[in-house]
Amino acid sequence: MILHLAFRRHWLRCQWFVLYLLTMCASAAPSQPTDWASVGGDPGGMRYSPLAEINRSNVRRLNVAWTYRHGDYRSGWPERSLKGTAFEASPIVVDGRLIFSTPFNRVIALHPATGRELWVFDPKIDRSRRYANKYVSRGVAYWRDETGKSGRCAARVFLGTLDARLMALDAESGKPCPDFGRRGTVNLLDGIEPLVDPWEYNVTSPPTIIGDRVIVGAAIADLIRRIHPPGPVRAYDARTGTLIWQFNTIPRAGEFGTETWHNDSWRYTGGASVWSVMTADIERGMVFLPVKPAGPDHYGGDRPGDNLFGDSIVALDAATGKRLWHFQTVHHDLWDYDPAAPPNLVRVKHGGREIDAIAQATKMGSVFLLDRVSGAPLFPIEERAVPATAELVGEWVAPTQPFPVRPPSLVPQTMTKDDLWQDHPQLLRCEKRFATLKNDGIFTLPSERDSLLYPGAIGGANWSGGAFDPATGYLYVPTNNLALTLRLKK
Repeated sequence: MILHLAFRRHWLRCQWFVLYLLTMCASAAPSQPTDWASVGGDPGGMRYSPLAEINRSNVRRLNVAWTYRHGDYRSGWPERSLKGTAFEASPIVVDGRLIFSTPFNRVIALHPATGRELWVFDPKIDRSRRYANKYVSRGVAYWRDETGKSGRCAARVFLGTLDARLMALDAESGKPCPDFGRRGTVNLLDGIEPLVDPWEYNVTSPPTIIGDRVIVGAAIADLIRRIHPPGPVRAYDARTGTLIWQFNTIPRAGEFGTETWHNDSWRYTGGASVWSVMTADIERGMVFLPVKPAGPDHYGGDRPGDNLFGDSIVALDAATGKRLWHFQTVHHDLWDYDPAAPPNLVRVKHGGREIDAIAQATKMGSVFLLDRVSGAPLFPIEERAVPATAELVGEWVAPTQPFPVRPPSLVPQTMTKDDLWQDHPQLLRCEKRFATLKNDGIFTLPSERDSLLYPGAIGGANWSGGAFDPATGYLYVPTNNLALTLRLKK
């Protein structure tokens, strides 16, 4: 089959709505699978359900079955220092339970057909704190011990918290599993050097489970300090919480990639964490990391060089943490253009044969199609010249950036005056403002002048990611077509 690309402005909203309804209706079709065991539907993040009960002929007859209000809400106004909440969790459905996390990191299990509350767990984070990555939790992960070695906690729900804890809960009762870590908890700040306050080291996405490994990243605050703390990816034993391996997204002494950090800047630079959802190829024992840029976002004078493994898709051996391959989507990022979307595992027909591949959508709107085993691009990717004369003292700029020839960008990557909304009553005012902006197209370099960042850092494909239909070969990607203006201060 051929991988087709289709993007719909409102697709993501519809996806969540339909998934809930499919889950609630699944009991009427016992011969079909009823679980949605990870936030992406499967470890590979396809977000595909084979359930066919709901179709074009009956979708209009759907009604609300039940409503549940978790109540974990704060507007952030007028106490802006505390920030508001955002509900961004995708529930999982396992063992007859619909389980999700709230912005305050509470975990709630409901009966899928009725919405009846089965259990609630509260990790009791400090709600008076201003967590750097806001009050958001995008879900939980599920693991079942098929060996019978885990006692009463044979099925576990794993939660990463805003205050840097990894917790294991009994899926049946919601109580912490006492044999995991210390009474059900692992402190994710252990081993992080330099040690940081948990307010700027948060976990906002669910861990990824492959075999008996619980693999977790972290969200490192983007613009809090000049030199950021590191954000390695780590794997823990699902039974005991013992650290199995650590992959340094910024390489350390003797590791591959230090040569891409000029002046030995790898020694002190941080960031490059994995805050989004990682996906996995269970059969091959591979896990795929979408790594964010090194920090800070818009100035790289302290970190000259291409900065591996920032802005990269990295494939690891899930058993050992060994790097199998990597592909960098942006060199020396100055635009916060990280691959925020989870890598989709897809199967495409290419060159006369079917290939297991990775589809990585990015904030620039680009989609990188890579061979899943080798990391080799399926279509040409051109290194094209981009603006390379920095106005900022000490800045280092990559002379080229990678552009996929196919598929085409999901969003426009340049903006001219003609792209402004011609029927808007404030058009003249917009044109005057637009004329003052530094605008060299995509990869316009940040400066002390007002610059146009387009696509914006929340443009293209963000953490919501795409969904792949293996029956048709279509990849559906919700997109943001947004521009930002940027000006740096000394």
